[in-house]
Amino acid sequence: MNGQQVVLFQKYTSLSGGTFYLSEPVDMVRWNSGRISATLAGSTGTGNAVAQASESDDLNLWTELGTPQNMSATPITISLTNTARWLRLKITVPGTMPTATVWAVAILRDM
Repeated sequence: MNGQQVVLFQKYTSLSGGTFYLSEPVDMVRWNSGRISATLAGSTGTGNAVAQASESDDLNLWTELGTPQNMSATPITISLTNTARWLRLKITVPGTMPTATVWAVAILRDM
């Protein structure tokens, strides 16, 4: 089994509150499974930064995978199995949280 680590949000990326951020799409054509690990390294204000993966066959229409997960200092894990051609991660930072510092990687595997 071969694998590859893909950085979705660089260690450490600072994001401003009140909006969402999308990682660059990752081509999944060679990968059958994997996981995303996302960490909230620090923040100001209150509320929860939320991470959610989505997939697409054409880079235009995106379908969310699973449910949004609240980020924390303990890494969250999003499991991936037989996703569509493209994968990306969306991080939403609430307006009550002026800044959030994050890091997220995908560990991809073929079978």
